[in-house]
Amino acid sequence: MTLEEAAEVLSVSLGTLGSMIDAGVLPPPRSLGGRRVYWHPDIFYGRIDQLLRADTPVARAPDPRETLDSGKIRESRPSTSGGPPNTELRSIRNARDRDTARLADLKK
Repeated sequence: MTLEEAAEVLSVSLGTLGSMIDAGVLPPPRSLGGRRVYWHPDIFYGRIDQLLRADTPVARAPDPRETLDSGKIRESRPSTSGGPPNTELRSIRNARDRDTARLADLKK
């Protein structure tokens, strides 16, 4: 994958792509002996995958104290630490929507 192809995938300029490489956001591409440099697609897309997953919050496991004897989970009450569950769910939904949009951009 060339610099031009990577810039197109990320919808950024070559200058911005260079800044991302300099900042360590993307791994440096490699030369195959000439002046042009390349990434192996697995390396490039693997790093993009890491970046997208790092921004995604992980849902918490249900508290065992919230389960009923039947094994079903009760509706959770507002949390006393960290705000009501709606805030947590909203941030998860926002992250999911943002990641979905980023992946759609990468597939263009």
